[in-house]
Amino acid sequence: MATANFVRFTMLFQRIQHLFKNRLPGQLVVQLTDQCNATCPQCGMRRTEKFPRSMLELDEVKRIIDSAAANGVEAISFTGGEPFLYLDRVIELARHAGVAGIRYIRTGTNGFMFARFQSPRFDAKIHKMLEELACTPIRNIWFSLDGESLYI
Repeated sequence: MATANFVRFTMLFQRIQHLFKNRLPGQLVVQLTDQCNATCPQCGMRRTEKFPRSMLELDEVKRIIDSAAANGVEAISFTGGEPFLYLDRVIELARHAGVAGIRYIRTGTNGFMFARFQSPRFDAKIHKMLEELACTPIRNIWFSLDGESLYI
């Protein structure tokens, strides 16, 4: 019986390999950092978690992007704990991905920049951030607006 199951599994695996042969992955997901400024209860990267934080080296990410583009990857997502803590880095990598030929570039945020929306400089800060993002080939930005994000 075990042999019959193994044969069926092997045949199924071979069919799956045939379906995906020479196909591109849906997207490359690059977790730039595990640093975060939120306390989202569902996330192990929240700022209250105690572990050594890290960030990928800029040149290493660029090599990954170049390799992905050379292999036909057309979509990349820059994620992390909170990638927008390093907005300049996200912008630089997005531009690099665009030059490398990756068409669909995405990133996201926990929405921390909307905290303290009543401060006098809020509008100018958001306007500057939007102008910087508008000058990139980023196609999609997602916002995760947990209730606590507005109070960071």
